[in-house]
Amino acid sequence: MLRRMWLLIVIVVLTLLMLIQSQRMQEDAMTSAVILTVVMPPTSTPVLAFALSATPFPTNTLPPLPVVISATSLPPTPLPSLTSAPVLPTVTPFVPTMTATVTEAPLPTATLESPTLTTTEAPTLIPVFPTATLEPTAEMPAVTVVALAAFSPTPAAPPTTTSPTIDVPTTTYTVQRGDTLYQIALKYGVTVETLAAMNNIADTSQIFVGQTLLISGAGLPIATSTLIPARATGRDMLVVSAANDGALPLPAVIPSDISVNNLTLADFLVLPPQVVENIQAVYEYGKILNRNPRAFSKLGDSTIENPHFLTRFDETAYNLGTYDYLQPVIDYYQGSFGRQSRAVIRGLHTWSVLDPMWAGGCLPGENMLACEFRLHNPALIFVRLGSNDKGVPASTEKHLREIINYCLGNGVIPIMGTKADRFDGADNINNQIIRRIATDLKVPLWDFDLLAGTIPGRGLGGDNVHMTTFFAHDWTLPEAYTTGNGVHSITALMVLDAVWRILPHN
Repeated sequence: MLRRMWLLIVIVVLTLLMLIQSQRMQEDAMTSAVILTVVMPPTSTPVLAFALSATPFPTNTLPPLPVVISATSLPPTPLPSLTSAPVLPTVTPFVPTMTATVTEAPLPTATLESPTLTTTEAPTLIPVFPTATLEPTAEMPAVTVVALAAFSPTPAAPPTTTSPTIDVPTTTYTVQRGDTLYQIALKYGVTVETLAAMNNIADTSQIFVGQTLLISGAGLPIATSTLIPARATGRDMLVVSAANDGALPLPAVIPSDISVNNLTLADFLVLPPQVVENIQAVYEYGKILNRNPRAFSKLGDSTIENPHFLTRFDETAYNLGTYDYLQPVIDYYQGSFGRQSRAVIRGLHTWSVLDPMWAGGCLPGENMLACEFRLHNPALIFVRLGSNDKGVPASTEKHLREIINYCLGNGVIPIMGTKADRFDGADNINNQIIRRIATDLKVPLWDFDLLAGTIPGRGLGGDNVHMTTFFAHDWTLPEAYTTGNGVHSITALMVLDAVWRILPHN
């Protein structure tokens, strides 16, 4: 009986100690698990053994203290005699301590870089400015050179500038014979798109004599674009400015007796005063759009593809002979002669030029002309179409007018060329359309159809479409004037030189 009482006392005391310890640990935001093991012999005085373990818990979660009591039987042992009250062990509760070290971390820093602007695409519709009144001149004004710099394929973007505005009062205009919507928009300083929208014109190539147009363009911004230099062919490019030292290639004096197969330049180049005035205005507009004045492009079918049309002038293996006065224009436009244009495709039709489906290697939704203008940024473009447009004169004229207006609206001067073949029929209808559009839209006409009449077989090969080749590119040789490509390239160069001379380069 006495043994049992002592056992109960010990259990009670230990339980109280554990409760006290638990209370202290909870106050320190900690808790412990107490495991009490009572070892009881079956017939002898119980021997007590206990173990205490502390496990920390998060301060925001304090579960109740679990106390586990288990009993284990041991073999019987002799019971010692008790001479005095047992001495209870002193229990010092274990209270774990936590030490936190706070280190102030530096705030992260950010490095900001200036964004790089990249022009990727030319706009589909571009506003225009009022027509400038300029007098044609026989001599190109002198211009100067800023620096001689090697061409880089990734030029730095120029700084963005605020677009100027043009204040034009609301007015009306009555369409006259020979007018185009582009020319009217140019005259009043409004965009073709705005003019068409205000007058409910769905087809910008179709206006009528006597038609009254409402014109309101006050405050329209003039669009500008990033200068994209022409692709060079291993030569340095001149960066042009209007006010500093140095000089660009200047036109040489044209020999008075120069001709090709007894046709003079005036015979096969149609460039009357109204055309000169118009292309000078377009050239000035192109300068606002940062067109490269030293670049030209090509638009057409296989009759002007490389290597037959002008390509050799980007190299050195040619002999101009009596046409050596053309060397300055070759130097001026170096890099454009041999470049493969994105707008030259075999079998090209007029109706596919402005259709993005036919553009190769261009941006999504971009037609071949927009692509070529973005990549090469020309000031002029040779347009040689019509050989593949057979039996559809109305469609050919409609689409060709749209093409020329597109060039003009983007500040690029189109040089239209007639063709040597009669693939469209004996009535030569497509060349008639080309001449009519050049007259109506006041753009230069290179009438190669007349020149072809001076060449055996019209300068055509066995298929009666493609021209006979002239590999030598030596215009001191008689065969230069009896082959299609020989006459084609030299007269195209003469036309380019003539247009270059009347542009306001300064």
